[in-house]
Amino acid sequence: MKILCLSAVFLLGWSVPTFAAEEVAAARSAKVEQLLQAKKCIRCDLTGIDLSGLSLQGFILSGSQLAEANLTAVQASKSKLYRVKAHGADFSRADLQDAALEDADLAGSRFVDAHLAHTNFKQANLANADFSGANMQRAYLEGAFLRGANLRGVDLRGATLFGANVQETQWQGARLDGAFWNNGHRCAEGSVGECIIKP
Repeated sequence: MKILCLSAVFLLGWSVPTFAAEEVAAARSAKVEQLLQAKKCIRCDLTGIDLSGLSLQGFILSGSQLAEANLTAVQASKSKLYRVKAHGADFSRADLQDAALEDADLAGSRFVDAHLAHTNFKQANLANADFSGANMQRAYLEGAFLRGANLRGVDLRGATLFGANVQETQWQGARLDGAFWNNGHRCAEGSVGECIIKP
């Protein structure tokens, strides 16, 4: 009898977490499906959600919680991500061209090899974010907080950095030709790794 009881407890002890995990996975799947159908989710809690590889072009997620979310390789050009809280999120290889991330909290996020041409990062918190290898031509970074950010090898030609905090930012190999520096001056042709101010 004792053996049977212990066996029952052992089996139940393993089955409950399994069911719980399945329920969590189903709930996440349902949330993703609802998002894809609505194409809009304002001030939603999407913490840790996995949207990798999905098409989110033109979606509106303003004010939502996206901390630690997996957004690798998403197609999200022209999406509206105003004031999202996405610290630690992964946007590597994502297409966010012409997207709006104004006032967003993106501290510690990853944008490695992402497509960010014409992306609006005005007043965004980009502290310690990793943009290495990203295309940020004509990106708008006015007033952005870039302290400690990794911009190595980034293409920032024609970008606007007026008023941005660039202390401790890593610029090695970054192309800054024609970019507007944080003091309002324009970087000269040949500005690589530093902004050469036009005379």
